[in-house]
Amino acid sequence: MTPIKLGQAKRPAGLALILLAAMAAGCLPRPTPTSTPILIVVTATAPAGTDVTPVNTGTATPAPTTSTVEVTALPPTTAPAGQGVLFGPFHLPETEFKAPYTGAFRGLKTDNAAAILDAARAAGFRLVIQLAGSRPNYQAAGGAFSLEGYQAQLEAFKDFDFAPYVADGTIMGHMMFDEPFDPGNWNGKPVPFADIEAAAAYSKQFWPTMPVGVGAPATFLDDGAPWSALDFAFSQYISKFGEVKTWTRNEVEAARQADLGLLLSINILGGNSRNNVTAEQLKTWGMTLISEPVVCGLLMWKYDPGYLQDANITASLAEIGQAARQRTSPACQPEGQ
Repeated sequence: MTPIKLGQAKRPAGLALILLAAMAAGCLPRPTPTSTPILIVVTATAPAGTDVTPVNTGTATPAPTTSTVEVTALPPTTAPAGQGVLFGPFHLPETEFKAPYTGAFRGLKTDNAAAILDAARAAGFRLVIQLAGSRPNYQAAGGAFSLEGYQAQLEAFKDFDFAPYVADGTIMGHMMFDEPFDPGNWNGKPVPFADIEAAAAYSKQFWPTMPVGVGAPATFLDDGAPWSALDFAFSQYISKFGEVKTWTRNEVEAARQADLGLLLSINILGGNSRNNVTAEQLKTWGMTLISEPVVCGLLMWKYDPGYLQDANITASLAEIGQAARQRTSPACQPEGQ
């Protein structure tokens, strides 16, 4: 075993700090759990005024002493899977987990959750996930939202450990269901704020570290504040909402007022007066939204190869994707958490 010399320390008590600093600087490896101990040699000078008598000399002199310490390295740490801010479409297949995208929205089932999450992790992708499936899974007979029906959908995943995927950045958040604000979806009445909060709390009961949101804009959810279990809002832009910068400022301010994180989206297939968004619109809107510091991701509704593979569209996607990779991603949680 070859000793590693770390240099001189003013006091032997500083050894622990030296070791930690060396590991952080990359001077020492971070071995796997099966690694053998590391032999480290530290040279330390005795404090001023202390007589150190070297062996076989009989002469008092302030000579350096050498200590040999055997240290077992810490277990490896996992680097975050996701790079930059999440950017990508709803329902992106695993074969497309690559540039220009950095992430996507995916609905999971019990029989494919592990495979999709592992594919995202391997690609360095960030995901927003959904677990309860489509609206009929949690509607009562008349079409109203059923909290009990929603909870039953989550029960199927209760033994799945999402925590490692949250910890390494693969999962950015769990979006429970879409458009609670639209009475046309729920038998003429929006989903009550109390039910949204109860649904979020039920998710946290199983997966306390996983941020949970709902498919509703911050300007809607602000009226239901304060929130306890709910972590983020979802605001999707279309042209009829007016100038994109003004709309973004309003959603950001509403999210702050509601104490929620903010996930944004563009309706690329109907957001231009019910027509597809042009390449220039996509670039302008996308660069505006992805540049907002508090935004934890930018999605697009939805994956459509014919649209997304158009040459002009791919150029816009590449520019937005580059900007997404260069940003540091906040969590899909209230600021400061």
